[in-house]
Amino acid sequence: MKQITLFLIIGILLITPGCNADIKEEIIEPIDIDNSNIELVFNNNVKSIQQIVLQQEKDGVVESIEYSNELIRLSFQNADSDIVFYKTSVQERVLYPALSIAPCEGEYYWIIADEYLLNGEGEKIRVNETTTVPVFCFEDGHWLCTIGNNTRYIEDIEMTEDVLSIKVVDDVFVVTTFPSSYQMTLPMTSFTPPNVPQKAFYKDVFFDAGIGLDFRKSLYVVSYLGLSMERISLPRYEVEDTDYILQNMIFEGNVDDSNGRLLYPDGQPRYRLLFVYGGDSRAHGKSLSEKSLQNMRQFINNGGGYVGTCAGAFFASNGYDSHTDYPYYLSAWPSITKHTGLGGVNTGMFIEQDSPLLHYYDFGGDNYVSDVRHHRGGYPAYLPVGTEVLARFDYPDKDDVHMQPSIWAYKSSSFSGRVVVVGSHPEGYSDGERRDLMASMLLYALDGIGKTTIKGFLQNGKARIMDKSSKDNNPLFTKVGDLQCHHFAVNIPEDAHDITVSLASDWDCDLSLMMCHDTYAYPENADYISSSDGANQQLSFSTLDAGKWFVSVQCKTTVKATNTEYGQSYIDLADVLNGVPYQVVVSWDAQ
Repeated sequence: MKQITLFLIIGILLITPGCNADIKEEIIEPIDIDNSNIELVFNNNVKSIQQIVLQQEKDGVVESIEYSNELIRLSFQNADSDIVFYKTSVQERVLYPALSIAPCEGEYYWIIADEYLLNGEGEKIRVNETTTVPVFCFEDGHWLCTIGNNTRYIEDIEMTEDVLSIKVVDDVFVVTTFPSSYQMTLPMTSFTPPNVPQKAFYKDVFFDAGIGLDFRKSLYVVSYLGLSMERISLPRYEVEDTDYILQNMIFEGNVDDSNGRLLYPDGQPRYRLLFVYGGDSRAHGKSLSEKSLQNMRQFINNGGGYVGTCAGAFFASNGYDSHTDYPYYLSAWPSITKHTGLGGVNTGMFIEQDSPLLHYYDFGGDNYVSDVRHHRGGYPAYLPVGTEVLARFDYPDKDDVHMQPSIWAYKSSSFSGRVVVVGSHPEGYSDGERRDLMASMLLYALDGIGKTTIKGFLQNGKARIMDKSSKDNNPLFTKVGDLQCHHFAVNIPEDAHDITVSLASDWDCDLSLMMCHDTYAYPENADYISSSDGANQQLSFSTLDAGKWFVSVQCKTTVKATNTEYGQSYIDLADVLNGVPYQVVVSWDAQ
């Protein structure tokens, strides 16, 4: 049976008190495995991780760690049996993800080589968190290790020889091959992508005033902030069948736009922000197909911001009043919204002293906004971890509402968008502090857009072909959408010269090719840009500074739209909505 390309080390490193993982010197002899037992070995190691979690919860103490050619064995005091991790490898060529667990201050944390895995807030990830079961996948010559929403790109190398031995010394692997006895040193460092928010979008805001929501065509705050916007405005009552069809064609997709208007072909957000208006949240949720709801959730999960007023706040939550896990809501904020029981009134709002809304406006210096319209809105039934209270109701006439959160925010990870919602209606004001209150909500959501991610690593002379469609569910190789940027990383070695970066597509469209050292390349910060007419672009260099470079591809061609009663209709170049295929390649000569 043909052997699989895999080399997996799952180890436990025992270190002295403190938080620096010391890699021990040891000899690791490869063990050949085949299709029949790869899954068995990996599943065993996952179970061993789960046993480590249980030992940690019982305050278990490691009594000894035994390294052998085939496995790592841990003995815990007062444990019924040892915990075993199998070290596995397959020859032909060798790839090196190295996942380990290290104790720190009495708890266990994930590390790759000698670096702690961090979550979106830069905190070390504990082994016993619910999102920490690791998933490895191999894409285009590199290993990706995903834990929850955190993905790390792990350095590796391709080899055609058999591995004779691997020696772990300090923070490197020394690999000796057979038959040529070639020896190489492989630094086992994890690549942490730069913390840069997504920047390339079709437009700023998509305004949802669809079925069940109040009919409205414009938002004062959008023009006030100078933002671009598209919308859907449909009747709240007396809805026709054609209205349902139109709404789901926009959110779910159609032949010309299989992704839906909110998403690019790879599932990334096409707008910076989704704004959901007031009205009847239940009616609106029921008017949307399951695919439309999924696309909205994916929009937020993949980095798009969300702002909701009144019904839009309910729609973002798990449910309302006693109705939990309501299937027609987005569950973008994991709690329940409770009705205030107030209709047709105005309330004041106290801005919290540490509210991020104060970063944008001072609200007269008293942290107070008066007379904000409220009609059958809500407030949080409880505050899950991660919820930020930004303002509170001032309505002493109703004790169960007074001082309840009136504006709150939530961001599930650094890769997701920020949800900012209000139980009232500040969106209807064209000037003054109430308009500024609405503007600050939008600005805070826009500042919470998810981080930029890369599609993968480019290898010397190997073309990266991006030709998949949304239906293929392979976003790392999917075509680029209108005005979208795709990002790649490449490691330029010290001795590289005559470097060429080439972009090619057979489509009649305009693409840009960009490069930047040490951070993502966008038009405003790229060190080098090739952006002439047409799809084929090239950058050439005699030499470049060694290290990580980022290569970006942007589709400058976009749809042409016309205004209608319901919103915008695309009248030309709509085929770009399903994405433009292309290939990009970096090549160089080296000694």
